[in-house]
Amino acid sequence: MWAIFARVDEAHPIVYASAFAGVLITMMIYVVQRVHFPFYHDSLNYWEITSSFYEKGHFSLANFSDGLRGYLFPFLLLVIQRQADLFGIDAKLLFAVYSALFFAVFAMYLVPWFFGEVFRWKTNIVNSIAFSLLIFFFWRGHFLYPLTDFPALAAFLTGFTLLASVNSGRKSLIWLLLAGFFVGAAINIRPVYQISFIVILIFSSIAWWKLGAGKMILSMSLFLLGCGIILFPQWVINRVHFNSNSPLVLAKYVDDANVYEVQLFWGLKTQKYETNIGENYPLAAVVYSDPLALKLPRNMLKEKNIANYLQTIRNNPMDVAISYFRHTFNGLDIFFPTPYVKNIFSDHFFYSLMNYLIWFLLLYHMTRPVSSKIYYANLFCVLSLLAPVALAVPGVVEIRFFLPAYILAYGVISYGFDYREWFVNVTNNKWHLLRLLFLCLIWVLVCFTLSASTIERLVMN
Repeated sequence: MWAIFARVDEAHPIVYASAFAGVLITMMIYVVQRVHFPFYHDSLNYWEITSSFYEKGHFSLANFSDGLRGYLFPFLLLVIQRQADLFGIDAKLLFAVYSALFFAVFAMYLVPWFFGEVFRWKTNIVNSIAFSLLIFFFWRGHFLYPLTDFPALAAFLTGFTLLASVNSGRKSLIWLLLAGFFVGAAINIRPVYQISFIVILIFSSIAWWKLGAGKMILSMSLFLLGCGIILFPQWVINRVHFNSNSPLVLAKYVDDANVYEVQLFWGLKTQKYETNIGENYPLAAVVYSDPLALKLPRNMLKEKNIANYLQTIRNNPMDVAISYFRHTFNGLDIFFPTPYVKNIFSDHFFYSLMNYLIWFLLLYHMTRPVSSKIYYANLFCVLSLLAPVALAVPGVVEIRFFLPAYILAYGVISYGFDYREWFVNVTNNKWHLLRLLFLCLIWVLVCFTLSASTIERLVMN
């Protein structure tokens, strides 16, 4: 593990450790001051279902019987709760401490390691602090609650980075076992990463094929074995409670409906979703309705199956395309730094402006001529990370479902953007500067217009 840490900035280990400590202390102050905040909805459910591992006082992973969620994240929360009992401290306080530590490791070590190893970008203290500030500014409230989005992404980034290191020849094949373990963990914590797993197998098979049949079989076996180790308890759970031989989370909703199929139909009626915990809005579910819903027959929406969904798309291709464009924009239009909003009517102009400027810088970077080598792992990585985001577009849009896209954007802004070169270009050519400012202004105006059109669709009862 120290090899991961040391690789980030080998020239300044003490200074980097000091910066890490500063980020950790800052986040610790933030979360500990808010440890009295209650958990809500999904976060409360995750915190409470840890008790299901016990039956008549006996612990077993096989006792876990939730058909919607995987066992791993509740088990990790159970470990925190039992540690708190052991040391005689409040479990929520210990969770806050672990959450702050997780934030610091994620922002200052894991993500720099990921972008340095996969994209070959230089990482340093300044870049990592900039990335930490972006995560804190836009997502800090997510670390107050036990939710799966960041842990699943962290597991996936760890597994993918190890996989990329092996495929590039920088690590031996045995590391594929650990890569598979972390990818399997991501799949169990958030099943949407199953689509990323498929992308990984396709691209890795191409890389492994070049090694010859023997090494390809060995590589595939090690990776799948690693996945199997972490997914085996889920297979046991599914066998015991649901008579299923699948090692994957079954994602069962009400009446055994698949949660993703239900999400697809909710997405036809809803273009964005937030969760309210304040008193100035009448419902917990903050829904921004989709105009597409007015054009759909009610029987199509009541009978939630794939055949009806595909029929809806065939009958309304342009309307669905426009709706999913709105979904995509809304998923990238973050309003609040928390998953649970106390005042959905609060002014978020500056917050949104900063978000739009980040996406503008990303687009500017992408439209520039490519001057550096594009590595095979780069495309591999982007497709793997954006595949879950693509699956989220047709469903009910929650900002946290688009987290991998935000992390990629923040990574480009923090590590992949040459600000010195950019500053020289725009200052040496005033027309280039004026053009850039004009395009930025147009971009921001368009974004605010699209955002306002969504806000106008807020359901008030």
